Amino acid sequence: MTDPDLRSALTGPRLERAIGVIYRPDTERASHYFHARLPHQFDAIIHIDTTSAVRPLETWSRHEVDRRRPILQGCEDREGQGSGLEGRAGSMIAITHILCPVDFSESSTRAAAYAIAMAKWYEARLTLLHVWVNQGAVDLPPIVLGVDERAQFLDEMRRLSGPHEGVSLDFLVREAPDVPQEILDQTAALGVDLLVLGSHGRTGVRRLLLGSVTENLLRRGTVPLMVVPRGAPDAKRDGTVQLERILCPVDFSEGSLAALTYALSIAQESDADLTVMHAIEIPPELSEHMPPADFNLDTIRAAAVVASLQRLRDLIPDSARTFCRIDTIVREGAAYRQVLQVAEERRSDLIVMGVQGRGALDLLVFGSNTARLTRAATCPVLVIRQPN
Repeated sequence: MTDPDLRSALTGPRLERAIGVIYRPDTERASHYFHARLPHQFDAIIHIDTTSAVRPLETWSRHEVDRRRPILQGCEDREGQGSGLEGRAGSMIAITHILCPVDFSESSTRAAAYAIAMAKWYEARLTLLHVWVNQGAVDLPPIVLGVDERAQFLDEMRRLSGPHEGVSLDFLVREAPDVPQEILDQTAALGVDLLVLGSHGRTGVRRLLLGSVTENLLRRGTVPLMVVPRGAPDAKRDGTVQLERILCPVDFSEGSLAALTYALSIAQESDADLTVMHAIEIPPELSEHMPPADFNLDTIRAAAVVASLQRLRDLIPDSARTFCRIDTIVREGAAYRQVLQVAEERRSDLIVMGVQGRGALDLLVFGSNTARLTRAATCPVLVIRQPN
């Protein structure tokens, strides 16, 4: 930059873009772009007329590298003795094959957009599945799907998938008398490690009489299931979805700690803000009946909040904060109500929660926080199941 004419020509302000800055769409203009006067900033300039894409030295993807290390590390208690639960949260996750059942409704179209987003972030294979119910009537044989009808379903699935550049996408049409069972069978046959399903939002007698494929899979499934409700945000015009705010309720069980692992991973992949919360449910007997004179309920509540906050913070490794903003909060009240309230207050785009395996009675009734949340939430809910 010693040539006076060159310095004079480049002295005017020019738009410059920074590389290596954490990308957030809502702050991109402020964080990536600025005006600079090149002679005042650089001693020399190298101009390249023709370039090509930079190729990696090795064939590992970033996700394959991530799978070689735990997402959560150092989750032991303060005395250095792992509690067993915290140690469980340190396991690694891998999403390699996603299954998205579709019935060509608005709900399944929306679910497909979320499935495509997850497949892009994790470089996973995605299969769209349509199950044709071929159950016969009392005195009539099942209706067999013809070649033309099958081809028509495949064409509709291709249109439904929309833009999916960079995603390895398969289309599958199956005939079966039992839709949930066929989905479970395909989950096992394809080696699926994530189900994404749209919920029609049925309520009352209609849901009771017809049942729900979603709740059936929540009861019987063994892999993580993302339920995309009717009120979830639509995909953008380019077919993409954005997860900017993720909520993960934690009750310190193995199931919730497994969910925290997923929440941290997805927050890092989508560059989202993560809220980790715990709900303290005070037994009604303590509030309704007169406690002893030396019993201070407010003191107990305050101590429980402080202890829970500390436990939540101990679960979050410092390394995770490099990739996403993480907040921890504690609320008092019924868990599912508090989760829904926090999700509304923080305009959460995704709730990630864990559940334990259930006994026969709970499988029949299924009146858990999970069912209530998936019915009432206005954003997708990712349910991570832990076996008994």
